[in-house]
Amino acid sequence: MVITSAPAAFAQDAPDSDTRAPTTTSASQAADVDRSVVLIPVKDLAAAQEESRRTHSLTTSADLGKPVQLSPTSALSTLDLATAERQNRQTAVEQGQTSDGGQTAEALAAPAPIGDQPDPTLLDECLSKDDADTDFGRVHNRFTYCNERQGEVVFYWVVNGRRIWRGTNTFTYQIFAQGDNTSRRIRVFSRVVEDSVRYNWLLNWDQWFTGRDVRLNLMANCPDDFTLCHAAPSAVSLPFVVWDNNDDWYNWDVYGHDSAGVGRDLITLSRFRMEYWGEGAGATVQRGWSPSRWMRCDSGSYFSQGTTVYPEACVFNEVTPRLNYALASDYRSVAQHIYDAQYFPDTTYPLLVPPGVPQPRGKVIPGRYDPGNAAAPGLHRITETLHPGEYKANGDHKDGACYKTGPEAALYTDTGLPTRPNTPAEQCDEYPFASTLEGAAHPDWDFSVKAVPQRDNSIAGGLLGSYYNDDRILAWDPALPDTLANDRFYVHIE
Repeated sequence: MVITSAPAAFAQDAPDSDTRAPTTTSASQAADVDRSVVLIPVKDLAAAQEESRRTHSLTTSADLGKPVQLSPTSALSTLDLATAERQNRQTAVEQGQTSDGGQTAEALAAPAPIGDQPDPTLLDECLSKDDADTDFGRVHNRFTYCNERQGEVVFYWVVNGRRIWRGTNTFTYQIFAQGDNTSRRIRVFSRVVEDSVRYNWLLNWDQWFTGRDVRLNLMANCPDDFTLCHAAPSAVSLPFVVWDNNDDWYNWDVYGHDSAGVGRDLITLSRFRMEYWGEGAGATVQRGWSPSRWMRCDSGSYFSQGTTVYPEACVFNEVTPRLNYALASDYRSVAQHIYDAQYFPDTTYPLLVPPGVPQPRGKVIPGRYDPGNAAAPGLHRITETLHPGEYKANGDHKDGACYKTGPEAALYTDTGLPTRPNTPAEQCDEYPFASTLEGAAHPDWDFSVKAVPQRDNSIAGGLLGSYYNDDRILAWDPALPDTLANDRFYVHIE
């Protein structure tokens, strides 16, 4: 598409780094348009126009002026782990981002292998969703992010400290990112959508020639301190007309450094974004970029599937980790038990007090997904190896409440299940799970037990184990600087 009408030139003060609203085109008015500015210093506008007419390029003669300096780009603020995690949780709630992509546990899959091109199934799933083209984008699951955005590069002549609009190229670009579950990196893919570039230039020869020939540089980057992260390789640089006539994806890797990690699993929280800029001889460039999104990297050594170990990973962190169980499933009795425990806790065993005794309060059972509450009490994973005491205590309290056996049996003589599970056809199901800090032994939380078919319990337990891997749920670490810094998850019953 060629735009032949050219608005009148206008002048205004040369911008500093915070001036991001040139008024040349209607696209500039949109809040979600990313913007790069190119300042071409000249001493005389007429001479610059003649140079443009003669060369059809951005090249300016050396005697026309020196580059105009832009004020430094504002650096992102440095946040401690707990503060960053709190912000991530709030953002996830505000944006409605959950880690399951709307799928139940049996439909979830392990992270797709990372190649030189985006995984086609995930790409289609993610970009087809309604929120993929919002300013935030979409965290499809903890290992997948996508976004479709509008960008523009605005070119100015600068004469005696005043800028005069020369032309604007607008375009649509896509971001698709995959987290790695074998290395502390994410891979960020990006491309300009074919036939999306629009040219709007002051002079006809620039409209037909210069706007198409100027180069667009595109790259993924980590805008945080280099001690936290870095990105590679460097930018891809192509003329706008080339970007506009191909649908090739390019990729960059963003790494989280274990040397900056915190706690047992060397956790880092850092950001990534796409950056771009136009270029021209003698020009001063202000980069444009997409909003920064957060990634979390870890070196948790306890993730495995069969004989395969996943000792490092990076995931997208602005998301509420959520395990979806379905009532219409082949583990229905477990899903129903969790539903009752979350919504009708006073109907579940163990009772707070024996029958006939006034109940002092209502039971409170954590872990229910609350879409509007970033501070909702979640569940924290434990493992038998890392937390042997807590794990055994959960089992002892479960056995006491279900079977009236073991060292805690006396606590539940009058409040546990009236009839113990009919083994081996039935098993004792407990919620919160035995593999959570909030399990049956937790002193600050209540719990529920119920006899369920052995097959249901086995299926649901297998889905939980897979979920820990697929959502990269880190185990509880009391050495972290703040309780909030610990990973947590929720259970949602559909």
